[in-house]
Amino acid sequence: MAIEKSFTFDIGPLDPGEWEILALWTDQPDVDVAPIRIEVGEEACLDGAHIGDFNSDESFDIADPVALLAHLFRGGDAPCREAGDYDRDRELQVTDAI
Repeated sequence: MAIEKSFTFDIGPLDPGEWEILALWTDQPDVDVAPIRIEVGEEACLDGAHIGDFNSDESFDIADPVALLAHLFRGGDAPCREAGDYDRDRELQVTDAI
């Protein structure tokens, strides 16, 4: 017997790429659940984001280019890659932080 439930939830901004979402209900432990695969494109995080607010904290300050440099050199978080692309060449580079 198939059980259908509808719901919405906000998982926040995701880096571009393929993601897998799995939802389980504690009141239905024996139901087989298949993960849902989604693909996030390059511009998915721009809903409400502003160019320059790389760390998505809704302010423009020194923390934005520092977060961008951390991402470029240490693999730090990239909440919204598109917001860090100042010159709009669709690549994140050191010059975007400068």
